[in-house]
Amino acid sequence: MRNALIILLWAGIPFCGNPLWGQTPSPGESKTSHEPKQQREPATPQANVRGTAGSPISVEVLDRPKSKEQAEKERTEENYKKRIDGGTLLIAGVVAAFTGLLVWVGHRGVRAANRTLVAIEKQADLMERQAKEARESATQQARDVQASIAEATRASKAMEEIAESMASNVESVRQSVSINREIADRQKLISELQGRAYLTIVFDSVVPQNNATKVRFEPRIQVQNRGNTPAYDIRFSVVADVFAFPIPDEFGFPLPDELRGHSSTIGPGLHKIISAVVPKLYPEPEAVKIANRDGQCILAWGVVKYKDAFSIERFIEFGFTVILVGENQWMSQDTTNNNDSN
Repeated sequence: MRNALIILLWAGIPFCGNPLWGQTPSPGESKTSHEPKQQREPATPQANVRGTAGSPISVEVLDRPKSKEQAEKERTEENYKKRIDGGTLLIAGVVAAFTGLLVWVGHRGVRAANRTLVAIEKQADLMERQAKEARESATQQARDVQASIAEATRASKAMEEIAESMASNVESVRQSVSINREIADRQKLISELQGRAYLTIVFDSVVPQNNATKVRFEPRIQVQNRGNTPAYDIRFSVVADVFAFPIPDEFGFPLPDELRGHSSTIGPGLHKIISAVVPKLYPEPEAVKIANRDGQCILAWGVVKYKDAFSIERFIEFGFTVILVGENQWMSQDTTNNNDSN
């Protein structure tokens, strides 16, 4: 469009330089080109001679010779006319070329417009088909989504039922596991109880140690293994002394900090004897009262520690008093406190 406007402006330049037909020339321009030429009057014949049919008259008209100014004026007018004709032809050619260019541009524009319209029509058809396909696809997708939702709902209900069943199964399994664990723990405990070593304290006797007129007592104790496996790493401590009878409930059964007695092993069905000596000698009459628990008595107490076949630490705490029931026949009685074991 810009190039066409430039061509149109260039085509109008000649009209700006030359006056148009019928336009008043500007000062300084010659007016002779637009003035009608004066007709020359024929020369007056010298004689009025009339010809006849047989002898016609032949007349030769001779122009008068032009003056120099008239000839120059005619040439100027002729050249101006030629310039005007040439400019007109040039303008006509430019206009024709511009018109052809416009026709060509218009033709190309029409072709481009036709191609654009065809492309638009094709694009519109394509968009219409795509829209139709999209609507059909959306409809199909909606049906598929509805079917998927329905299927998911059915699956969800099925999964819910499965979850409930699994929860019930899990609860059953949990209860079964708990029962099995309890059975296993009980079986383990039974195995340990059946297979472990059981050390027990059994009163053996009291040996009087006579020294002239005085007596000192030595209580003796059997440590028996009544289990099915040996007892290992046996450590013990035993103390004996004479106290007022009955033994007060607040008595603390004190023991040394370290277990001084040791024994390696006591097998099933075997026993070992441990003893403690009363630290004081008593006169025989008082010793008789002590032996009969008449106001005083012999008290023995202590602890025995060991490991069973499962390397579990075990202990026995004991305490008892003794009484003479016959000649060299003694009997023990456990105290209220300090009798425990695991």
